Amino acid sequence: MNNVVYLKLNENNFYEAYNDDAFVVAYIMKYKLVSFGNGEVKIGFSDDLLSEVISFLKKNRISYIVSDNPKLSCDFGKYNQYLRFLKKDISIDRNL
Repeated sequence: MNNVVYLKLNENNFYEAYNDDAFVVAYIMKYKLVSFGNGEVKIGFSDDLLSEVISFLKKNRISYIVSDNPKLSCDFGKYNQYLRFLKKDISIDRNL
């Protein structure tokens, strides 16, 4: 799949998305982007919010992959709206 949000579960049971994927999730969920150097950004959320994030991705027809549970992944094919939400005007927290 091209242009998909990749959600990765880390060792602390938080899902993370990086760079373009982070921009997409931050925009639709109104999450704050965090800069971690060299223009790289990420967002994170606890695993108990995964179903809410997935619901918003589905509602907006944005394809996604869940790293630890591929059965939850979804591909909207030619109807994927990923690029429509990419790099909308959102702020980045550069204080971390």
